[in-house]
Amino acid sequence: MRSYLPAIAVIVLAVLALHGRSVNYGLMLDDNNHRAELRAGDWSLRSLVEASHLGGPRRRVQMWWQNQADQYFFRPFAFLLMRLEYVVGHWRPAAMHGFSLVWTAINALLVVLLARSAGTGVVWATLAGLLFVVHPANVLTTQWIACQNEQMAAAFVLAGLWCYARHAGWRWDHQSQSASAAGGPGWLVAALLGFAAALLCRENGLVFVPLAALGDWLLRLGGLRRRRLVYLCVLAMTVGYLVVRHVALGGFAPIGPPYAYLPSTPGFTRFVIDKFLYYLLGLFAYLPIIGFAGLDVLRDQPAAFYGGFAVLASLWATLLIWLRPPKVVWLWLALATIPLVPVLPVFASSHHLYMASSGAVLAVVALGQAIWQLASRFQSRAAGRWAKAMVATALGLYFAAGAGLNVLNGQTVAGFTALSESPAIEAAELGGPYRPGDRLFFINLPPLGFNCVPAIEETTGVAPLTGYVLTFSSDFMGMNRPGYLQRVGDRQLRVWLDGDGYFAGLMGRSMLEAIGRSTPWAVGERFSTLDFQIEVTRGSRSGVREFRFTFNRPLADPSYHFFFGSPQFTAYPLRFDQAHN
Repeated sequence: MRSYLPAIAVIVLAVLALHGRSVNYGLMLDDNNHRAELRAGDWSLRSLVEASHLGGPRRRVQMWWQNQADQYFFRPFAFLLMRLEYVVGHWRPAAMHGFSLVWTAINALLVVLLARSAGTGVVWATLAGLLFVVHPANVLTTQWIACQNEQMAAAFVLAGLWCYARHAGWRWDHQSQSASAAGGPGWLVAALLGFAAALLCRENGLVFVPLAALGDWLLRLGGLRRRRLVYLCVLAMTVGYLVVRHVALGGFAPIGPPYAYLPSTPGFTRFVIDKFLYYLLGLFAYLPIIGFAGLDVLRDQPAAFYGGFAVLASLWATLLIWLRPPKVVWLWLALATIPLVPVLPVFASSHHLYMASSGAVLAVVALGQAIWQLASRFQSRAAGRWAKAMVATALGLYFAAGAGLNVLNGQTVAGFTALSESPAIEAAELGGPYRPGDRLFFINLPPLGFNCVPAIEETTGVAPLTGYVLTFSSDFMGMNRPGYLQRVGDRQLRVWLDGDGYFAGLMGRSMLEAIGRSTPWAVGERFSTLDFQIEVTRGSRSGVREFRFTFNRPLADPSYHFFFGSPQFTAYPLRFDQAHN
């Protein structure tokens, strides 16, 4: 343990330096739903499963063009731990951000532990942990509370893998001709508990199975046959998990567009392949992973996208052929790629790379150490020093680039959090008074304010409130140009936008894909909700320029509250008089 103290100190300092500012961030997007559900619930399995449910109309603004936006997950252990954290932290966001820092430190130290187990030197193992902390793709996961389930699943998979290796007696050193001493059954029990905990935190905990089997094949003398009883036990646990999940969710509960592409969706195969290349570039070349729109932007530049991947693949192939590294490097590469497979049909997000980044940094450091050791055997000392200087320079630049992008990504997350909180703050402080059952109508709402209703309820102390979004803002970050509004009679509003209008661009395309449309609505199309009717009155080539909304009650009804987004405000309250001229 004493030999790990310097690594622990370095990792903790790095986490605080790069991510510590996030303790001052508030709640963003899903955080509002999770916190409200956990606070209103209890410690029962049903309550914990319900807390992981996203998209229900009770906790989000409703979209008139999409009735179904629900996502059902089975992550009870993650939400048990999150509820415990909230209770310990008195339901304060700052405390939860503190726990997120702890989880990233734990995962970084597990990276160090795995590297040391594989025979990596102390300095090199510590470098692997540092690269995990600075990896730009891990900023969102560390600084967004909702991603704690990803952190927990990664921690339990990595810990389970280490315990399993101790039990199986993996031969980490490729030069050794004998297996390491196998551990007792306690290590196997610990590994299986880690596997179970990972499954109950996030669905990608299943990746433990192929990783453990691959480790047995690569690193354990005697092959796979002697592990049949262990594999049967793991299989039984997996089947049991799927059965319990099916019962708890009332079915398979697949995720559809825009969050995921279904195999029946045209272009599914190309999407999955391109997404895999995109994620590998994000893992090893620090390419920013931008939700929804990022892959489309890259596809518009095929030479840079596919050419960049070809360069990356050629570099890795050259190094692997030249160095012939230990077999454990292939396990690290599997750890970098297998966790990506379950999320390939899902929309792009950097938090999907969190677990995989542990394998990426382990592989990078393993190859760096292999080149360093090779340079030590050069007959020419000058050539050896030159080679070592090149390795140190390359890793130093890689670290510096990661740290720089880490800081930039942190600033982006801070901006996202502030924008996510802004509509709720403006609606609570400038609007009202509110009464239970009131309707809140948002015009030009930034998409990041999608989950603002629970925050408004908490700030005002009034619940339940029902929120509707009449239109989202013209840009993801809010209104980048003026919008227009006109009252027509006592029950109608005209809402319009110059240029391409609403539902245009990449963001609009994603929203339309979610309801199975490839083109915006045509002039004259009408829709209805329980509280109002919608008519498209003006269109454009790529969007909708104007809507007319007709409400069941007068606009001045005291139970109606309207909010307007502009370049200056995200949700400025509008007030309508009883009499209209």
